[in-house]
Amino acid sequence: AAAVNLLYVCPANQGRGIGTALIDRICVAFPWTRKISLDVLVPNERGVAFYERCGFVRGGVSRRAREAVPVLTMHRPIATSMRWHEAVRAFLTQGWVEDRFELLA
Repeated sequence: AAAVNLLYVCPANQGRGIGTALIDRICVAFPWTRKISLDVLVPNERGVAFYERCGFVRGGVSRRAREAVPVLTMHRPIATSMRWHEAVRAFLTQGWVEDRFELLA
């Protein structure tokens, strides 16, 4: 499994497909794994809804020492029949900038 540590889109740029494009890129970057996992703060209802729209399902809720609020673990299965070398080739030939949006500084 692969894990997403942090994924944030500046509020001024939300709703433009950037977050969805990033999730899609993450899935392309790790085609040899069967699952992508991430944690989202429970009070972040908008974030939870976004990840559900991207195909993630809710896992367990936990409370970590570094977090003041509970954290929801979410998972997205990735169906792939690629062999490892095919996955690496696919990853290396993919560009990191989507034509659908501009990267903003």
